[in-house]
Amino acid sequence: MNALALSHKIYLSSARNHFLSLALLPLHCALWLPLEPLFRTGLVTLHIALFILWHPFWLGESHLRKHSSTIFAGVGLLISLSHSWLALSVWLIFIASLLAGEPFQKRRDIGVQILAILYLLGGLFICSLPHSFDLIVEAVTKKYLMVFFTVVLLAIGLFKQQHKHLNIRQADILLSLIFSQVIVITAMGTVLFVLFKHSHYLTALLFSTLSATAIIIVVNFIWKWFSGTTALSFLWNRYLLILGSPFEGLLMKFSALAKTTQSPAQYLEACFAEFIKLDWLEGLHWRAASGRGEIGVETQHQLDIEIADMNISLYAKQPLHGALAVHARLLVHMVTHFYHSIKRERSLAHRAHVQALYETGARLTHDIKNLLQGMKTLSAAGENTNNPIAFHALFVKQIPTINERLETTLRKLTEPAQNKRDKDVMLSEWWLDLQQRYQGRNIELHAEIEIDRAIPDEMFNTVSENLLENARAKRLSSRDIEIKAQLISNPDGIVFSVMDSGYAVPADKAQFLLAEPVRSDQGLGVGLYQSAALAKHQGYELVLETNQEGMVCFALANESK
Repeated sequence: MNALALSHKIYLSSARNHFLSLALLPLHCALWLPLEPLFRTGLVTLHIALFILWHPFWLGESHLRKHSSTIFAGVGLLISLSHSWLALSVWLIFIASLLAGEPFQKRRDIGVQILAILYLLGGLFICSLPHSFDLIVEAVTKKYLMVFFTVVLLAIGLFKQQHKHLNIRQADILLSLIFSQVIVITAMGTVLFVLFKHSHYLTALLFSTLSATAIIIVVNFIWKWFSGTTALSFLWNRYLLILGSPFEGLLMKFSALAKTTQSPAQYLEACFAEFIKLDWLEGLHWRAASGRGEIGVETQHQLDIEIADMNISLYAKQPLHGALAVHARLLVHMVTHFYHSIKRERSLAHRAHVQALYETGARLTHDIKNLLQGMKTLSAAGENTNNPIAFHALFVKQIPTINERLETTLRKLTEPAQNKRDKDVMLSEWWLDLQQRYQGRNIELHAEIEIDRAIPDEMFNTVSENLLENARAKRLSSRDIEIKAQLISNPDGIVFSVMDSGYAVPADKAQFLLAEPVRSDQGLGVGLYQSAALAKHQGYELVLETNQEGMVCFALANESK
């Protein structure tokens, strides 16, 4: 196991506090016991090696960088081999500031963090700093303090890590720097007070500590006076952002949930279940058009966010303002963005479903209307015929065709998935059937079939009947309208066209006539649209070739390949 894997395992282990106590044990012996310099050097070297493994210096990297690793190891070795109490004091300030900047939120982990910092500061001010400047600490006082800090060291190892940091983040460098500066100022003030005032060391230490505390409080109030928020609150917000705001990770989870969740209500529940895992968040309530819910518990520190039709309340242990509030609002905005995207997708899917039902129903209505028209024509021919034998022959030929088309129409309702492609018939057979169906309706039928090809029967029937019945409907306003149907099949392809001498299609309808349903005074307004869509599905194209008063021509064409 390499150093990176071992450091990662220690960082996530519940026994991490035990390992911290073990890493501080060699330092404890080097600080508090009267040892020879050689033994002290060995203990400090062991302590530095164990502490490097304990602290997540390298967790942001996929491998150890040789350059930085060599420098860090060299500095640690220089401190241990220098035999200098001053160098050891610098090391104690350094690791104490690292501990102060490491993110923890659970109370037990914070308690262990405070004990570790207290222990390091005790070693600094009671042992290392007095030795560095030949300052005197009474032996009896040092003896009792050694017992006290030994108990503190043992107490650190008694607690298991309560919260495993699954979202690995680096420590807050700014907080570490500020903490180290406060410690350095306190140490320098203590040394200067003893050297120039000739005061007792512990008295000087107490005075320096109280002075540093007073300065921090004054600066905090001045900051609040000018900015409206305290400096400590600013640092706390930075700490929380380092602690529990895995922004990129949450965005990836929100995006993944948006792809896998179909219901907007379920998406909100799943997202907020991830949201509540943030260490600084205690509870969350939301109200939206798709429903309402709550996770966690309410606290006195509440942040209300209202976006469109959503109202969200966040609850935390500490006030949420400044950068943290902006960060929280941004995350909520991302949730609502994906939430409304899912709502739009469902709305579009619903509209598409309704549109499909409408278009299917309209198409079947046209089919049934055309069948009914054919039956009426057949009935009218029977009533007015003077040749019963010829009518009987026509009746025997047309009834099976009408019956088959009616079965096809009904099958579209019961077995829609099985009608992806029409059955094919020969072009000459289809044209002969069309002539028989429109015989006696005052329609000129003309064909030039050089090449007899197989064509989709249902599509040609649907298109031809829509075009011819639309042209015949114009005769309701003028009986003199001429209608002509022409079929051409040659090496260039197939062209079936229907022309009439009636009125032109209005310009405001012509541009949308074959692209979408249009309002119609005689039907549902989807006949030509359905015909064009069906033709396109079969590899043909239906176009309005000519649109002039007295000359309107629709053409169904398929170029040969």
